[in-house]
Formats: sequence, structure tokens, C-alpha cells
Amino acid sequence: MAINSGANVVIELPTIYAVSSAEMFAFGGVNILNSLNIIDYLVFGMEAESTKILESIASKIIQNEDKLNSKIYENISNNMPFISSKNSALKELLTKDEYTEISKPNNILAVEYLKALKKLKSKISPIGIKRTSIDHNETAIKEGIYSSATGIREEIKNSNINNVKNYVPNETYETLKNSCCLFNDNMFEILRYKILSMDKDKLGKIYDISEGLENKIYDSAITAKNYDELINCIKSKRYTMSRIKRILLHILLDITKENYNKLKDVKYARILKAKNKNIILSKLNKNSSIPVISNINSKEIYELDKKIMESIQLDFLASNIYSILSNDNINKDLTNKI
Repeated sequence: MAINSGANVVIELPTIYAVSSAEMFAFGGVNILNSLNIIDYLVFGMEAESTKILESIASKIIQNEDKLNSKIYENISNNMPFISSKNSALKELLTKDEYTEISKPNNILAVEYLKALKKLKSKISPIGIKRTSIDHNETAIKEGIYSSATGIREEIKNSNINNVKNYVPNETYETLKNSCCLFNDNMFEILRYKILSMDKDKLGKIYDISEGLENKIYDSAITAKNYDELINCIKSKRYTMSRIKRILLHILLDITKENYNKLKDVKYARILKAKNKNIILSKLNKNSSIPVISNINSKEIYELDKKIMESIQLDFLASNIYSILSNDNINKDLTNKI
């Protein structure tokens, strides 16, 4: 869909970053792009009028990172919920205008991109595109203006695919019409099975699980009848909804604390699709300081660096679970032609 809509190359974000927090999601992607040594600009959405105020926020957070984290943990130790703890610490650090901006969904991720660029001392220039007309989580589609991804997903989920025709590229619309679209509920049964097949000690080793949360997850899986019920049973003041969703993906993919720490710094560029692939691959291979991986088979995996090999196998596992849930062929990654 991306290539047919004008993209020149599509690079996969490793699963270890794709199921991480906004900070690691952004840093992982920017780190890979920066290592290609041919990227001039990073373009992202934002609610802010310009990147200037977001740049200021990013700089302040980096410069005061230890102090900020210390304040957050202090607030948590005083029984303040995580989000409130973080917001309270940010409120002390930032100006009133800056704090208002960091509270907006797209700006949160935009600041993480800017932080990553600064930490890497990257030469890549950031370009922010202001979000207009509709909010990040707006579920309604309104005639004549842009729609949020949330609104588009809701229409698809409710089998109203024709309603999204004017809000996505034509290539996307045609593909969606003939695809099995998955939602969180589709993975509930396999996720529930995975949780109940693990003992609580093993569950406690999953990345981001702490403070005995494994007990609540296990007990909730026994009684929950669907994905939303499972999430609502687990949530607490200390764990945000988005963090719980990430933890459930870590369980599904067997991402333990040990695995995460081993793979969190892995860097490679796996090409999913390219236009004028010979020119693109030649340029990437010539300039990149990290492995550029195009077509791959099971034999080639074992010739890679061990950490890269393990990360790619995690990518394959994620793809195969998706394929199983959508009743598609598995191991498609091994036959993908760019």
C-alpha cells in the first residue's frame, strides 16, 4: 500500500521497539534511520504550531532526566498513580505553555522523536506537520475533513468499510476491502491460553511486569470473557491502560526482562518493499553503518549476528501469530520479495 501510494522504500521497525513505550518506540526507529546515513529529514505529526516549543521541551527533559525520574519515583512511592506522578514532575520542570503542549497525544511522540535526534546528535532535520480538524482519539468520521486513525478503525470494526473510502488513499481502501482486519479482541483467546499455560513465576519474568502484577494478570485471565474485560480487570493506579496492553503483547511474544535487555539496542534495517530496488539497495548498502537485510531465508538468519538473529526471529513470531489469527499462510517473511 505504501509503495503504491508513493513511498520509495518501507523498512520494518523491529518488534522489540514496536511493542515498547513511546520513548523506546521513537528512539529505536530514529536510531535505525540515523544509522542509514542517507536520511535528511524526519517528518511526524504534532498538535503544536511549530517544533520550536517541542524542541525546548525535549532539551529540558534530556538535561533534567535524572532529576525528573527521581521526582516521578518519589511521587509513586507516595502512592500517586504513575501518570499523575509523571505529570506532576513535568509540571515542575516546564513552563505553563510547554506543559500544555506535552499533554497532547501527537506532541508526546513528537517530543520523543526530538529527544532521540538530540541524544544521537543526529544530522537529521525534524519536520512537524500540524494536526488539523480532528483530535487524535476522535471516533466519529466527519464529512469533508480529515479523520483520525481511531475513527477509521472504528468504521472498519463495525463493517462500515465504505465509510472510509474518502479518508484513506485509494490503494489502502482497495486493500482493506479484501482483507481480514484484526482487532484486539481477535487475540483474546490465544492470549488467554498463553497466560493460563504459564506458571506465575514465569509470568513474573515477562518484561515490564513487577510488584506481583503477574498474580492479577493470571487471576483476571481466568474470569475475563473478552479483551476489554481482561484489561479492565488488570488496570490499577500504577499501571496505565497502554502499559497493560504492551505487557499483554510481551506475554504473547515471550518477551522476558532478560530478552528485552538483550535486544533493546539491536540495530538492523530489514527492507519489506522498495521501488527501484537496485538503486535503493545499492545506496543503502554503500552508506549504512548497520546491516541492511532484504530477502532472507531460514539459512541466512543463522549467519547474522546473534542478537540480530534473535530479534528477526521475534519479528517472524509476531508475523506468524498475526497470520494465524487472520487465517493466512505462515512464514510469509521467508518468501517476501522486495
